[in-house]
Amino acid sequence: MAKHVLTVTPDVLSFRGHYTHKRNCRITLQNTSPTLVYFKLSSTLAKGPEVTPNRGMLKQYESCEVDIVLGAFGEDPSAMNIRFKVEYLQKEDTSVIDSVENVFKYFQGHKPFHMLSCKFFGTNPFDELNGNGRNMLFEDLQTEVEFLRKENRELKIKIALNASKSPEKIENTFTETIGEYVNIAPLYAIEESIDNSFGKLLEEILLKKQSVFQKLWKIRESYISDLQTHFDKLQQYKETMNKHSRTLSD
Repeated sequence: MAKHVLTVTPDVLSFRGHYTHKRNCRITLQNTSPTLVYFKLSSTLAKGPEVTPNRGMLKQYESCEVDIVLGAFGEDPSAMNIRFKVEYLQKEDTSVIDSVENVFKYFQGHKPFHMLSCKFFGTNPFDELNGNGRNMLFEDLQTEVEFLRKENRELKIKIALNASKSPEKIENTFTETIGEYVNIAPLYAIEESIDNSFGKLLEEILLKKQSVFQKLWKIRESYISDLQTHFDKLQQYKETMNKHSRTLSD
């Protein structure tokens, strides 16, 4: 049996929104072989999510989309290690199409599968920046900002190069340039919003660092105070021992 005849995209499921509400995502299954591929999905949740379709058959090189809807949770599911399993079987004989139940029921042997993990994000998309492996949004925003800056430089160069042309050509170029600027004006608004969001995020990080530093300083002061107390008691003990020694000598 061929390996990886069924591909799953993406292999990490992202669910956005507060966990007290329903959340959904979509995956794509692709049959990369010239044979039939049967599949079915399951999850580690005791109360199963809504998966449509949760099983099916893909013809040669066919693909389909699967919608997954998670119900509301009473607590944050980030620590639950929720996973989805996509089992699949390949059938060489394409002339006869069986039901998914029969194919999986009577198959003897190892069933290949994909195991999909889950990531949960809050209502704010910048929550993705608060963990390992969650910097994809940050990279996308950086790329978008660089694109906007490049567009801005190109417009400035175009205006500068056309400054020596005739008044008629200058007017046409100016009209064309203004049109381009108007088209990308919403992107500059996005850039400004991104900068403001980054500023707020950095401010929150600095405040948290300051709070941690203050707590560490208090711990240090308490530790020094305890050491001083123990030192004073040790001195008192030494003085008492010295008195006893002198008494015994006399």
